[in-house]
Amino acid sequence: MDAQGQWTYTVSVLLDITRAKIHEVLHHRALQAMSHDLPLMRVLEVVCEEVERLAPEVCASILQVDEQGPLHPLAGPSLPFSYSSQLDGVAIGPRVGSCGTAAWRKSPVLVTDIATDPLWEGFSHLILPLGFNVCWPTPILQKDGKVLGTFAFYYRQNSPLVASSFHQQLVQACTDLCALAMEREQARQRIRQLAFYDALTGLPNRSMLETQVVQLLGAAQETGQRVAVLYVDLDRFKHLNDSLGHAAGDALLREVGARIKELVRQGGVAGRLPGDEFIVALPLRAGEQVNALIERWQAHLMRPLQLSDARVDMSISVGVAMYPQDGTSMAGLLHRAEMALHQAKAGGPGRVGFFSPELCRVPPEPLALETVERLPPTGVRLSLDDFGTGYSSLSYLRPPPLPALNPAPSFLADPGPAPPPR
Repeated sequence: MDAQGQWTYTVSVLLDITRAKIHEVLHHRALQAMSHDLPLMRVLEVVCEEVERLAPEVCASILQVDEQGPLHPLAGPSLPFSYSSQLDGVAIGPRVGSCGTAAWRKSPVLVTDIATDPLWEGFSHLILPLGFNVCWPTPILQKDGKVLGTFAFYYRQNSPLVASSFHQQLVQACTDLCALAMEREQARQRIRQLAFYDALTGLPNRSMLETQVVQLLGAAQETGQRVAVLYVDLDRFKHLNDSLGHAAGDALLREVGARIKELVRQGGVAGRLPGDEFIVALPLRAGEQVNALIERWQAHLMRPLQLSDARVDMSISVGVAMYPQDGTSMAGLLHRAEMALHQAKAGGPGRVGFFSPELCRVPPEPLALETVERLPPTGVRLSLDDFGTGYSSLSYLRPPPLPALNPAPSFLADPGPAPPPR
């Protein structure tokens, strides 16, 4: 400003707040979705939709890498399902497209010509018909470096916008949010696993099992299907546990749980109760005989097992209750299957017992009555006629006299003169 008060120079300071605003917008939308407890796939779809709104030239995709290594699509709202479904279950590797390679290398991979790049050999025919020729995935990493998945941008053609500074800012913001959402989902799954599944075998615990059996019985009621409820007990498990150790006992339970899982994949539900007992509910196909089903189960479960240096010959006892003839409720069927199990074990190990109504007709035990006789004080005579019993006399035994006590001290023996009456 000069002496006359006129502006002569101006100093302008421009700040690039693009990155800050990108983080603000993306964080707001993603955290809002998480706070509403939306499923993981929906949260990640929100991230993709917001990115595509900020950068219309890209198509965003998010894949998950599971514990065993295969890829699983989580989000990609602008990609057709026919493409995403082809990626489900594909194992990551050094030459598995862009995303599988990025997950394998744990670093971004930019392919600018999908049609000719060797990484896309065997996969290019899936994406080229959709009009995309450029793919740029970035791995989603945990803090410890474990790969959770990939976040990818697809482009229709190579241009200066590919992997630009602006797009790099978008990718950085999105991978952080994706890692947060996926770790949060893993924590929820761990809590659910602890709450509803047996930690040793991975089978549902009693709480989850009851829910699943109720659903199975409801479906059987609609279709008129029969259901066999099996109460399975491992014979001589305590002896094995005591002789070979608890580690061997745990290994045996894990193996039995794994064998049961194999069988219920064909249909049915199973769970573990405390100790060495398992519950299995199996729907029967039309014309299927329950005896043949039980024999197949026993043959599968009773295969010998090698534990450390010992060969264990498996033996199981089974109690069976049938829906609907033996009961229609979860609690009733379990109780009847347990009664059948006790009947089977009474006959020896390795037996199968079927519930029958006769198991409920157990003769009652004689009722033992206790009588307490209160003796009247000395000099009092009672007659049971006073109580309307019809008996004319009461005989009782007087308790033995108490042993003689030591003489009381003289100052206690003579209480002195009695006080005058009031």
